[in-house]
Amino acid sequence: MLEKQALLPASLLLTLALLAPAPAGARDAGANAADLAAPGSIRGEVFIAPPPAFDSVAFLLDRARYQEGFALRQTERGRQAAVDAEDRDMAPLFSEAFGMPVTSEGMPETYRLIAMARKEITRAPRTAKKHYARVRPYTLYNDATCTPRFEDELRHTGSYPSGHSTRAWGVALVLSEVNPARCEEIMKRAWEMGQSRVICGYHWQSDVEAGRLVGAAAAAALHADPAFQAQLAKAKAEFAALAKEAAPAR
Repeated sequence: MLEKQALLPASLLLTLALLAPAPAGARDAGANAADLAAPGSIRGEVFIAPPPAFDSVAFLLDRARYQEGFALRQTERGRQAAVDAEDRDMAPLFSEAFGMPVTSEGMPETYRLIAMARKEITRAPRTAKKHYARVRPYTLYNDATCTPRFEDELRHTGSYPSGHSTRAWGVALVLSEVNPARCEEIMKRAWEMGQSRVICGYHWQSDVEAGRLVGAAAAAALHADPAFQAQLAKAKAEFAALAKEAAPAR
């Protein structure tokens, strides 16, 4: 148990290091410290490596992972990838890993925490996406995806880093604070949600890996927000009360 509880603080310390003061000139000297801590102010292009060039050895791995994912489309794993694409409400996607249903009725404070974290973390990869403007795999190969209705909307948006993977990883880190005993299951679910983007054809593997890093930085940055801290405390208290109720009588 102690090992699981230590995992999240360690990850946050690591990602907070990414948010250390930038070299002189990298930020406006008069910038507000609170603004710099907000997930939407994170510039992923500063701390993630550029995506692999199409003529690089690294891109061969991206292409191989795309082909492997394409082969899974008609399997149960492929059907799960299509479900994972619908992440506007992330609570149902994490409920099994969390260990209990997270609903607006049953766990309203935790449900609000997820919604708050998702909204803020969604902003984190935007500048990097615009900066790199990487073409998505289904666009490059003119293939269909596992969720065709999103294809036109996303066709001309940047592939790197993956927004879904950013959200999944960041929200998973937050939920692991609420229920550290299920940290491994929660993070595994977030990993699967990232891989679903490769299976669906919307992202390259390197997009997903970069998204996880940006998501971790965004989750760390959230902790500078007093409103987030207050909501996190409410969710922890709510979960502790429910866990106590569910514990077998002695």
